Amino acid sequence: MRLKAHLASELRPFVSRNVVAKLEGSDVKLKEEAVLYTAHYDHFGIDPSLKGDQIYNGAVDNATGSGILLELARVWAKSPAPKRSILFAAVTAEEQGLLGSEYFGKHPSIPASKISLDLNYDALAPLGEPEEVEVSGAERTTFYPAVEAVAKEFKLAIKPDAQPGAGHYYRSDHFSLSRVGIPAFSISEGMKFKGHDTAWGEAQAKDYVDHHYHQVSDEFHENWNFNGLAKMTRFGFELGMKAANQPRLVEWHKGDEFEAARKASLVAEINNSPLFENLPGLRLVEYVPINYPPLARQTRVSGDVKLRVVVDRTGHVSETTVLSGHALLQQAALDAVRRWEFVPLSDSKQFEIICTFALPFKEEDCLPEKTVVGSLHIEVCAPPPIINTTIQNRAHS
Repeated sequence: MRLKAHLASELRPFVSRNVVAKLEGSDVKLKEEAVLYTAHYDHFGIDPSLKGDQIYNGAVDNATGSGILLELARVWAKSPAPKRSILFAAVTAEEQGLLGSEYFGKHPSIPASKISLDLNYDALAPLGEPEEVEVSGAERTTFYPAVEAVAKEFKLAIKPDAQPGAGHYYRSDHFSLSRVGIPAFSISEGMKFKGHDTAWGEAQAKDYVDHHYHQVSDEFHENWNFNGLAKMTRFGFELGMKAANQPRLVEWHKGDEFEAARKASLVAEINNSPLFENLPGLRLVEYVPINYPPLARQTRVSGDVKLRVVVDRTGHVSETTVLSGHALLQQAALDAVRRWEFVPLSDSKQFEIICTFALPFKEEDCLPEKTVVGSLHIEVCAPPPIINTTIQNRAHS
């Protein structure tokens, strides 16, 4: 069978902007990292060719998400600042192919490697109080246990993606952030609402898609029930609070399709740091962070490990030698640095690097992991070990 077709397309340039705000974190070090909230504020504008109503209001898609974003910003501004900063991004041109969020992902306010998590809101149904929540993609991250715990607190069942083959995860703005390595997912109600069965919720969703989605009829109605949107807002606030205060950044699970992008964002951060500023041409393509050895942490061993490193012409680390440092710290530094990969060189290079293992008495005094202190100097920090000092008194008869 042969098919001949003619497709007419028109390229229309236009200028639109993302709107970004920041609430600075309270921790002197962790405030350099952030939790991000996103929602797109665009729709399809006006179509003069239509008879009657010509305005695409986008009341559900996505005035609902935009309103939640504004409410989150209002509440955060009145709340005690968390350790990490909070970013709010109202992104444009989602309906034209996630263009605004794509631009933000490529030109973030802070390095993508420092954005712990993106929580996105897109087209929530104002149908009443939900008994389910959809967070598709959250299960792919290390943050999922926190999501499960908060959902339980809110008495919300987590609804799995009913149609994973439809690719819903790849059709909203969180996808743009995932592509640059930022753990991201959208928050929305499921299909079960208080006072109704699941079939009712599914029928409402089908009616919206069939008759109002991307239509001028996507308008505000006086009978809308905003209780569910308020619950989704509180749910997202609690998730953001946990992500902003937990010790470590959120990561993708090992082997996830976006894990490589997360690693690449970390490499970009390292290459833009002063770590190799005195060694022209030495740029990483693979960076393995140095972790604090558990035994050294438990026995409160800290200090510097100094290594001599030789990088051959292919960019591989061909030799690592310990010049100084505690025996409990040496292997962790060696294991990580041996796995670093660099761009190919015209000739081999040799350098000496200091890895400082810091173990402060207070967790808040700990620098974030993977911190570059200066030229050829990295600090690896771990919170102090938890020592159980509980004394059990035995009753004597």
